[in-house]
Amino acid sequence: TGHAMQMDETTVQVMGEEHRPDTAKSYMWLGRGGPPNKPVVIYEYHPGRNASYITDFISGFSGFLQTDGYQSYETALAKHKLTHPEDKIIHVGCLAHARRKFFEASKANKKSKSPLQALSFIKKIYQAEDNLRKQNLENETFLAKRKETVLPLFENFKIWLDKKQTQIPPSLIMGKAVNYTLNQWPFLIAYLDCVELTADNNKAEQSIKPFVMGRKNWMFSGSPAGAKSSCF
Repeated sequence: TGHAMQMDETTVQVMGEEHRPDTAKSYMWLGRGGPPNKPVVIYEYHPGRNASYITDFISGFSGFLQTDGYQSYETALAKHKLTHPEDKIIHVGCLAHARRKFFEASKANKKSKSPLQALSFIKKIYQAEDNLRKQNLENETFLAKRKETVLPLFENFKIWLDKKQTQIPPSLIMGKAVNYTLNQWPFLIAYLDCVELTADNNKAEQSIKPFVMGRKNWMFSGSPAGAKSSCF
């Protein structure tokens, strides 16, 4: 049980799957949720990245679901809403993924100030969030103060992004970063209403990191049964 859940997925190469070449990509899916002081992490192996696997994972869940910007999450949630209207799920995005895109833009064009300005906006959001966490406030007080201090930082960032969108071609790396962030905007600010969540999906990524680190060791010795057993 829990009011919030995070999801992520990573590739796993598995040999010996029926009707699939050994070079085909399979995926390890992860769900992290439960009580904030005792989080639970569930792993599921699937042979693909289809939205149907997401639908199965979130069946029966109500609350805030935080993911990266992979489109299939939104596709699955839209379909799930039609078939399971009783499950009230609010989709939350990941600010860290937006930050990475601006970081990549700063590396691609070291003379441009725009990527650094975007990173500065994001840094202020993280700093404000961190300062609030350190105060150990009651939940309702925390949410109210978050709206007072963090939301205006997001709003200033949004004004800046809207202006940059009119100035930077969408074909450039910086333009892509701006458009990605604006497209994700409703999801990026949705976490503000959930005490359990922060601005990013990093805890889920950290939980799936062992599979990322172990891919090279497993790719030659894996099997569908072995991949599934590694979830436990």
